[in-house]
Amino acid sequence: MHSSYTFTADSAVFDEQNLVSAAGLVPVLELAEQTGLSRLIDEHVQLPSTRVKSGAVNPAGKLTSIIAAMACGADSIDDAGVLRAGGITRVFNEVYAPSTLGIFLREFTFGHTKQLAAVARAHLIALAARTPLLAGADERMFVDIDSLLRPVYGKAKQGASFGHAKIASRALLRLGLSPQITTISTASAPPVIAEAQLRSGRAASGRGAASQLKQAITTARAISPDATIMVRGDSMFGTNKVISTCKCLSPTLCHDIARHGMMYHGAFGYTKETPLEMLLRGVMSYEVGAEGGLMIMRGIIARDEWGETHNPFKD
Repeated sequence: MHSSYTFTADSAVFDEQNLVSAAGLVPVLELAEQTGLSRLIDEHVQLPSTRVKSGAVNPAGKLTSIIAAMACGADSIDDAGVLRAGGITRVFNEVYAPSTLGIFLREFTFGHTKQLAAVARAHLIALAARTPLLAGADERMFVDIDSLLRPVYGKAKQGASFGHAKIASRALLRLGLSPQITTISTASAPPVIAEAQLRSGRAASGRGAASQLKQAITTARAISPDATIMVRGDSMFGTNKVISTCKCLSPTLCHDIARHGMMYHGAFGYTKETPLEMLLRGVMSYEVGAEGGLMIMRGIIARDEWGETHNPFKD
């Protein structure tokens, strides 16, 4: 006996309107809305000019659709069709077709990645405030930075380049994606990605690290203003610019902590009977002229970023 039905790869269709293939998206997207994801997208993502007129319509709905598809395992535009299977469209509104999402993403430029990074930072702060995502952040947080190489095998893979890799103690060039990742973690919470950028495979490990660390430290400070922050990275990140950035941020952050503490205590916080008054004077000395002061660090950063002509201390 043989089956009279011929099965092909595209003959199986998930079209039952009473079944949802990804019910786990319900709590995920509900938490995203409670922490203001759509609002943050509307505030930060701007598409003033587009090649296709409909490309800039409702960026919040389209980006949340892309995020939901990625949560379901999609790694290409065509895979976003999983959101239109079964009864998902009865559970969620503003579910877009893969072709519509593709038109939307083609309007993006390098500047839009910066806008998305701002959304990710603000949303991470909101998530940490609402959930125990970074439990123990009030005591100590760890900011880790590292560069990676993830091999790819397609010659036309967008963003791929040859980078240095070590396999079996042998150094070689390998085609792949080379992101630089900065994470935030605590003693009791696993790392959470705070910053990420794709770089050329042959770029030095320390390239772009200072700006990433600055943003990650600012995010960590927004999550817990009073926590001790420890920055960690391998020896390739021990450049003048990275170290100067960390030393430049420290006095400013300490000044903000002391000032907020004095404001919390009211007029009493400004008197000599409290240690905050001495703390504020000590911190200000590192801002205006002590060894490794704020202005000196800014001069070093400017010199390393734009050259000796921008060094305010060259004369």
